[in-house]
Amino acid sequence: MRALRKTFPLVREAAASVLPVEQLRYIALLHAEADEYGSLDKWLTVAPQSSPLCGTMASLVSINDLTDRESLTLSLDGKSISLGPHTLRWLDAPHLSHA
Repeated sequence: MRALRKTFPLVREAAASVLPVEQLRYIALLHAEADEYGSLDKWLTVAPQSSPLCGTMASLVSINDLTDRESLTLSLDGKSISLGPHTLRWLDAPHLSHA
């Protein structure tokens, strides 16, 4: 099986068909495992204005140790961030795997 990190060129190409990746503001991470953030530094390189976006657990456990760019941590249940015409709202789900 191929390391998921190595699929970055394919994923970048697919993302670029929707939006120029250089315009990304956030790289959202669902939880802290290699399939979620293995190519994080590559994304931060191609989108230099972007920030990692994650919940408290991912921020504390891994994300802020894996990259030099500080993550934007949605630490409060119900906290939201505006994405222009859309709003992203964080909902804590501590009963599910990976918090």
